[in-house]
Amino acid sequence: MKSLKAFNNGRQAFAERLNYVLHELHSGFIGKVSVSQTISGRVIEVDSTGNLITDILADQLGAAPRDESLRVVVDEHETFGLYASQHDQPEMTLIAIVDQTGPLKIALVGDSASAMLGVRVGAPVQVLW
Repeated sequence: MKSLKAFNNGRQAFAERLNYVLHELHSGFIGKVSVSQTISGRVIEVDSTGNLITDILADQLGAAPRDESLRVVVDEHETFGLYASQHDQPEMTLIAIVDQTGPLKIALVGDSASAMLGVRVGAPVQVLW
């Protein structure tokens, strides 16, 4: 009986969550993102490891948050947050790297972002928060 009660509780929680999501979809709330700042640039170089070097400089990102409320879009790919060159992100994670000076870089940890994503010099880049 205990497992049946747990099952019913789980089913009830799922139904409540589904009802909430359907309500939000119907009201048009889901999919709307509040963006207060946008910086646009381009990929200007692909380095020897396949990182995408942009024309967006660190000082342009001074007021930008570093957490996942910041979104970086390169071509049709996106990642969230800004990281320092020294990070502990897992292999095959797409990240945006910015240090105190220098340009914003888009990297695929342990591999070539350019080769894996098909992104080349000239691709558009946007940083949004």
